[in-house]
Amino acid sequence: MNPLEQSSSKQLSPLSRALSIAWSEAKITFRNKTVLTGALIIPLVFGAFYVISGSAGGALATLQVVMLITLISVMGVYLTATTTLATRREELFLKRLRSGESSDGSILAGMLLPSIILAVLQLAIVLVAFFSRGAELPGQPWLLVIALSLFIAMCSSCGLVTSVYTPSAAAAQITVMPFFLLALGTAIWTAVLPDGDFRTLQLLSPGGALAILVSQAWESSPSWGDYLPALAVMLAWTVLFGYYGVKKFRWDKR
Repeated sequence: MNPLEQSSSKQLSPLSRALSIAWSEAKITFRNKTVLTGALIIPLVFGAFYVISGSAGGALATLQVVMLITLISVMGVYLTATTTLATRREELFLKRLRSGESSDGSILAGMLLPSIILAVLQLAIVLVAFFSRGAELPGQPWLLVIALSLFIAMCSSCGLVTSVYTPSAAAAQITVMPFFLLALGTAIWTAVLPDGDFRTLQLLSPGGALAILVSQAWESSPSWGDYLPALAVMLAWTVLFGYYGVKKFRWDKR
């Protein structure tokens, strides 16, 4: 490499390095049938099922949207992030990247970005199709956007944490189950029984906070006290997972 190329390489910003890693990872993802199935095919199958089965208004529309966001985010982002990071660690790919000029943050962002972008695109397509089938539109769509954005961020940061305890891609099928069941179970529980005796417990759970925030999107004029606690809980889970995941992340093969 000549001096001019070296100078150009050194001037790459952290964002440019993260995007470069993300592009390379995206190409690898689409060549891996296992990861592609979990990240793209299965979530879209679930989404197509809800779109084809029809839609309604009120609580049923809320439940269907909560299920769509939960399934696509958990399977498309959380499962993919955990599997990808565990696989690249096992292949010593992360260690090689870290020995270069990219920062830890650029590497992790680049590894997680493809699954995040893919999930956002899937949710956009599926939700547009869902509402075009006659589902009641939310009165506060900005709350719906915030809810799905925070949940996707939570799933990616939780995938970072789970990868710490995942020695291989095969092991990811087991290590992802606790959060998968917790998120899906609490989301359904809260969406079906929103006014139960365990409202506080529902609010503090990842899936419950999502369901509460999504339900507020269908309110005509929700007060800040109705949605701010759920928003704060989702943000807190995301930050907590992210902080712990970065601090405990393993770069070397276990």
